Amino acid sequence: MYCPIIRSLADPGANEVAITIDDGPNSCTTLALLDLLDEHKGKATFFLSGFRAIKNPELVEEIVLRGHAIYSHGWDHKRLDKLPYGELSRSMNLCELLLRKYRPTPSIYLARIPFNSGYRKFAVHRELKNWIPRCQIAHWSLQTRDHAFSDRFGNDANPIVRIRDEILRLLQMQLKPGAVILMHDLPIKDDLINDLDIQFTISTMKFLLEELTSQGFRSVVLRPKV
Repeated sequence: MYCPIIRSLADPGANEVAITIDDGPNSCTTLALLDLLDEHKGKATFFLSGFRAIKNPELVEEIVLRGHAIYSHGWDHKRLDKLPYGELSRSMNLCELLLRKYRPTPSIYLARIPFNSGYRKFAVHRELKNWIPRCQIAHWSLQTRDHAFSDRFGNDANPIVRIRDEILRLLQMQLKPGAVILMHDLPIKDDLINDLDIQFTISTMKFLLEELTSQGFRSVVLRPKV
């Protein structure tokens, strides 16, 4: 039996979309993202990485206090689908054991595997269901590709303008009611985080929310299928 795969909001209102944010939390970006969401009266779903969450417990608590949802994105952001059986659920559960300190573990669980690796593989579905029987895989219908902004725009004279134009183009072409939008809270990379990465993350959220608002959309928490 396969887990349901969530690519759009269940029964969306005419103006509802769901922003989902992978890889956080981070001391230099997460609060700014939360403030922007508050400014636009939006809610988001955060898929947190355990190795970052354990360093920033006050941010995990703040995300929950502001009314957003949190789920496991695994512990250390490694591909889990090609590891021995049990490693995927071990990594997901290790993060969830941390998150359950801030809210009860949901009975219908939205899992997002690092890189979404193996989301079509039966073995991955079987392991997730053995971990939490009502597990669902949180996919997306629209992604900002902000994880590549540093490589694409880092050497531009005005990279923030390029990011704004990219977000506007993406939403004008692909945005529909019920869309599940993927972005990252400082994408996890091998190189060190720099000031430009921080600007890129905050600017992505800023332009995303501004354009959603201008088109009459609002972001809500991602809902599982029932």
